[in-house]
Amino acid sequence: MKLVAPDRLLAPGGSRLLAPSEGQLAVAPAGQVGMISFRAEEVEEMPHIALFSEQDEPMALAGFHVYDDAFVEIGNIGTSEKHRKKGLGTQIASDISRMGLE
Repeated sequence: MKLVAPDRLLAPGGSRLLAPSEGQLAVAPAGQVGMISFRAEEVEEMPHIALFSEQDEPMALAGFHVYDDAFVEIGNIGTSEKHRKKGLGTQIASDISRMGLE
């Protein structure tokens, strides 16, 4: 789906880019939020971001594939079960969309 209204994205949140060394940190939460076929190596291969709790627990994850300058596919979006219904999915989707535009 093409992003047609970037002006409707939420203001930047507290998402941050995962370092390549943090791939393993995202594996368990990725499975819990229903990301199928997520591998720690994907964090090294493709940009992924996360929203963390004050206890450094990943609450929401998102990633994307860069095919070329004109086409970025966003995927691997999910919110941990205990952090749902707080708007974190909308926030991380906005943050990853903004990053894809860059």
